[in-house]
Amino acid sequence: MLEREDVAHLTKLWQTAPTPEISGEAIGFIKQFTRNDSLVIYCAGLSALAFYTGNDHYRQLSTALFDLALEKGLPIERLMPWHVPVDGLRNHVYNIETASHLTPVVRQRGLKTGFLHGHYRMLTPANWANALIARENCDLLILGLEDGWRTREYKGSEPVTRDWQRHQWVLASGFDGYLIRISRTPYTDKGYEDILKKIKPEIYFGNFSIPQEMQQEMIRRASVCGATYMPLARQYGFSTSGFLSGS
Repeated sequence: MLEREDVAHLTKLWQTAPTPEISGEAIGFIKQFTRNDSLVIYCAGLSALAFYTGNDHYRQLSTALFDLALEKGLPIERLMPWHVPVDGLRNHVYNIETASHLTPVVRQRGLKTGFLHGHYRMLTPANWANALIARENCDLLILGLEDGWRTREYKGSEPVTRDWQRHQWVLASGFDGYLIRISRTPYTDKGYEDILKKIKPEIYFGNFSIPQEMQQEMIRRASVCGATYMPLARQYGFSTSGFLSGS
């Protein structure tokens, strides 16, 4: 087990002293969490991004989060981004078909499942926070990441990172839901309805970035499997484009 001094040395590889503005941003994000384990996963996930990207904003934000978590007395080893399973990413990133066989087992235990999906070209602090807020509103969150080629083909946006890197960042955080790839499903309402019919979540989460005129469609889409639609709150810098441009 690493000692506190060892961890302090390792964190210098990716952490940078935060500005007052970024410290305030960190406080604003974690105030939305109702559980300490959300803070732990949030901190570890953004630390993974800081470490692998070298992005200065992530480095400062991860430092602020790390300090806030330690002030709460949370275990230092859980805040580190080292949770990637030793048996490899492939065994922990599911396709839709596999997930459809796993979720009935969860429901048989009386647990409520939720489903959130997005392109997430990069896990911004805002969309990572929203994913964990969704996680707090169900017993098990199924998080669907759109493959990069779908983002390029259907949204006209270039992926910022490789698919396997995004998978790795999520798993490195200690995220304890089901992570699934959305790849060969038609990019249509019917395509997403088919996903919902297979997974059958109790809650279908929607990102605030979805245009208002689409919200009714999201409610209708959720109804095809008897799910409740729950839109997530707007966050600063929610979109990847907005975060990278500083808007």
